Amino acid sequence: MNKIKSFALLIISIALFTTACKKDDDPVINPILPILTTANVSKITADSALCGGSITSIGDQIINSRGVCWSTTPNPTISSLKTSDSLGNTSFTSRLSGLSENTKYYVRAYATTIAGTSYGNEVSFTTNTIKKELFKKMLSWMCGSFSSHNHADTTVNQYIVDVNLHMNQIWADRNVGENIYWLYVEQAYASSPNSPYRQRIYKVMLDANGNIYDEIYAIPTPSTYLHGYNNPSVFNNLISSQLTLKDGCNLAFTYNNSGQYFVGVTTGHTCMAAGVPGVSYITSDATIHSTYMTSWDRGYSASGYWVMGPDWPYIFDKIETYTFVASK
Repeated sequence: MNKIKSFALLIISIALFTTACKKDDDPVINPILPILTTANVSKITADSALCGGSITSIGDQIINSRGVCWSTTPNPTISSLKTSDSLGNTSFTSRLSGLSENTKYYVRAYATTIAGTSYGNEVSFTTNTIKKELFKKMLSWMCGSFSSHNHADTTVNQYIVDVNLHMNQIWADRNVGENIYWLYVEQAYASSPNSPYRQRIYKVMLDANGNIYDEIYAIPTPSTYLHGYNNPSVFNNLISSQLTLKDGCNLAFTYNNSGQYFVGVTTGHTCMAAGVPGVSYITSDATIHSTYMTSWDRGYSASGYWVMGPDWPYIFDKIETYTFVASK
C-alpha cells in the first residue's frame, strides 16, 4: 500500500514539475489567427496613399501589431514594406509613404499575434505622376505661336476664322523657386496681326494640393506691349500690382492621363461679359496638347441660354515653340 502511495506521489510531482517548466512562448496548438479585411486605397498622390484595414475577429491570442504591407509584386508580407498602426479600434487607417511615381502597388492589411500573422484581401493601385513635372510640361506646351488657319480652311462654321495666338513666358526671374509663372497672351485675326483683339497676362499656378489653375489679368495701355511675345523684356518695367484681375475667369486644369493632354475649364458663371450686348457671362474650355491646343469661348444670357460662340472649339496648330524657363 505504501508503495502505491509513493508511486502516486511521484506521478503528481512529475506533472507539477512539467507544468512549472512550461515556457510562455511555447507554440499554440491549432491557433486561431485574426480575420481582417483590407480597406480601399484613397488619397493617392505621386508618392503616398491611404489604406488600412478592419479586424472582424481577433482570434484566440492578443494582437501585438497590425497595419498594412505593400510591394510592387502581388501577395506582400510583413517582410515587405509595412506600417505599424495603433492597437485601439477594430478599424485602422495607414499612410503609405516613400512610393515611386506612376507605379503599381499591391497592399494587404495584416495582424500579428504570438501564434503568427494573418493577412486581409489584396488590393492594388497606381501612384500618380508628379504634379510639379506635369505643371512644367503644360507650361512648356503653352509657350509658342499657334494658328487656326487649317481649322478655318476646312470648316463651314461662320465663327471659325483664321486667328493667330501667341503665348510666351515673361518675368522668368520672378517668383524663383515657387510654383508660379507668368505668360503674355496675344490674339489677333490673321488678316490684321497689328491690331490684336486680346492682350492678357496669365498667372499660372500650382497650389499645395497639386491643383493647376490660372488667373487672367488685363494690361494697362496694352498697345505698349504689342508683339511682346517676341520681346518679353518689354514687360520688365511692369509690375503685377498694375494689372487688373479678370475676376471669375480663371481656368482649373487637370491632366488626362489616357489621352496625354491637359483640360482647362472655367467654373461657375462668374466670368462677366462687360459691354457685350445680350451676354451676361462667358465660359471657357481649353485643351493643351504637345503640338496643338483648342479653345472654346461661349457667351450666355442672364437666363442661361447659349447666345454667342462657335458650335465647337477652335483648333490651334503650334507653328513655333518658345523656350520655357522653369525655376529649380
